[in-house]
Amino acid sequence: MVSKTSSVPEPEGLSSLNLQSLPKPAKGKGLWERVEDNRAKLNACVGPHDFQPLPGDDPSFSRKLSCRLCQGSLLRDEVSWYMKGLAHGRSE
Repeated sequence: MVSKTSSVPEPEGLSSLNLQSLPKPAKGKGLWERVEDNRAKLNACVGPHDFQPLPGDDPSFSRKLSCRLCQGSLLRDEVSWYMKGLAHGRSE
């Protein structure tokens, strides 16, 4: 039986995660810089994002979508959660 008074710390939310404090990988620095650039684009977007398949991609198979406003990109499932969050926020 598990005690309800256990002192297991609550996990911190993603919003408190400081990506700048993480060590940068020795290999793939170009990749890390692209990730940071993409995040900066998404954070600076005037929004709401308008995600569309990348140019030249088949819309039914494209894994990545790009915001028409800021050119930041997310995976299709991340865009789906973003859209659900917008709908949820508008319904309140």
